[in-house]
Amino acid sequence: MKLSSLQTTLSRLEERTNSIERRIREHRVRQLNALPGILGLNSIDDLIEELAPLASPGLIARIGVKKGTATGDTPRASLEGRARPTRYSKKVRGRVRAAFAEGVKTLGDVSREECVPKATLLKWRREWGLVGKRPRGEPTAVNGANPEVAPG
Repeated sequence: MKLSSLQTTLSRLEERTNSIERRIREHRVRQLNALPGILGLNSIDDLIEELAPLASPGLIARIGVKKGTATGDTPRASLEGRARPTRYSKKVRGRVRAAFAEGVKTLGDVSREECVPKATLLKWRREWGLVGKRPRGEPTAVNGANPEVAPG
């Protein structure tokens, strides 16, 4: 066989392989779209909400779902997109406010644990009066030293 005929054969096989792979992907999408109906749920979003508490720690960290939270208590912003602002339950807002009041966790920690964007947390802190602006230009203490006293 000549090289050109081998290349033609290879090209046909690659086209056939691509066609088969595309059909497999399409079939898989149809199967996944049918899954909520098989389980008695209304949508893929409902299925994801039901499965989220059972997810592995790695997946929970990637998609931002707090393990063990009730379905109605989990913010859905990370799963749905940005069509409209997310409404957070009183429970979530209460936990966030308590975390800020304790003063132990960082903004990033609270954001990750409660699945609330940092910008929203900053807005809430301002609304609750839990943020005080630090005066500019004032000296700050280093290692507990009095900034007024020069080291001798």
